[in-house]
Amino acid sequence: MNQWQHIKDSMQNEGIALKTFSRKEVTDLCNNAIRVDTDEMYFHEPDVFNWTLQIF
Repeated sequence: MNQWQHIKDSMQNEGIALKTFSRKEVTDLCNNAIRVDTDEMYFHEPDVFNWTLQIF
């Protein structure tokens, strides 16, 4: 298991929603706006930006 898979598993064990994306999915979603590295894993944490209008 690589370090990123370990981090993903640890976060999910803590109840943090985390989705893994393939390199193709990242490229398709970002329309080549970012450089996609073949040695990296890509994640999305849906709850990371949980803002309310009350804080603005």
